[in-house]
Amino acid sequence: KSADEYLATVAQKARVDRRGFDTTWSLVKIAMTSYSDSGQRQYPNVYQRGALVAGLLDIRLLELSSGAHGLRDLIADLGRTYGKRRAFPDDSLFDIIISRTSPQLRDFFDRYVSGSEHLPLREYYEKLGIRLTEDANGLPTRLDLDPDASPVQLRLRAAWLGKNGRAPKPGSAPPNGA
Repeated sequence: KSADEYLATVAQKARVDRRGFDTTWSLVKIAMTSYSDSGQRQYPNVYQRGALVAGLLDIRLLELSSGAHGLRDLIADLGRTYGKRRAFPDDSLFDIIISRTSPQLRDFFDRYVSGSEHLPLREYYEKLGIRLTEDANGLPTRLDLDPDASPVQLRLRAAWLGKNGRAPKPGSAPPNGA
């Protein structure tokens, strides 16, 4: 995917999340109630909000590591420890991730995974020199690369785009460590 294609998908997923689902449900609540009728109605949002949160987590990881380690690196690290035959303990996954990355991620998980705070798309994508445009109702309409991005934003954007210069698939991380 090109950066433009990826960013169009992010804006579309954000609109679907906000218009099509109850945004007071956290990702944890959706997962824990997926077997119930009410949880089943919200479960498809895992593919919208879940992808958005994964993208934000990647940006935050890259920011905290000065571009050295993103979500793909974290997933590879967890795969080396746990892999196919050894599951991680569900009740301590966030603690495991925080211990391997940064204590500053606790707030991220509390707010956007366990909690249901409005996702800070504008704030996070601005870190990459990407501008968010919203409609009159505050729904994202598009994300665009800012041609006047600062050197700091451009460095973080380069790390986010990875070695091949292509944007990640929504819900995945760019191939920055692959």
